[in-house]
Amino acid sequence: MRFYLTILFVFAFLIIAFLPACINEKAGKKQEETAAPQDLASVPMFQGKNLLDDKDISLEDFKGHVLIINFWATWCGPCRKEIPGFIELQDKYKDKKFSIIGMSVDMASESVVKNFVNASDINYPIIITGRELQREFEKAMGQRIAGIPTSLIVNRDGKIAKIHVALKPMSVFEKDIQGLL
Repeated sequence: MRFYLTILFVFAFLIIAFLPACINEKAGKKQEETAAPQDLASVPMFQGKNLLDDKDISLEDFKGHVLIINFWATWCGPCRKEIPGFIELQDKYKDKKFSIIGMSVDMASESVVKNFVNASDINYPIIITGRELQREFEKAMGQRIAGIPTSLIVNRDGKIAKIHVALKPMSVFEKDIQGLL
């Protein structure tokens, strides 16, 4: 009898542990198909401390720029895979009024994120985003950020042109930004 209860407990645990991941995966695939809001929505105003230099930055600092705003976390494998490509894009297009802004959704301390940023040689601004700012972006996007990485392609007018959910080849991002530069 005890054996069957153990099996039942393990089975119940597995269902509880993996059901949310499946739901988020389905939501992410549904979002992945969404190119952008119907009417191009403006990126919400934000400000935060740039972990590269500890100076405050805001959306106003990037007025007239083409942007990739990337929601990511240090613990996210696909997010980590994107970083080298984003570093290359930042280097390649920084003189053309282009920038990437990393929005860390980490719940870890600032020092954990900052150490990761420094160890990864990230060359674009990184801020830690709170839940309130994330909700503002979700409202502008017209959908939840149900999975990371989630990247917004923003035109020079500050409007969301495309939304990408999940790991994408850098060629996808490069094609998107070349069309806006």
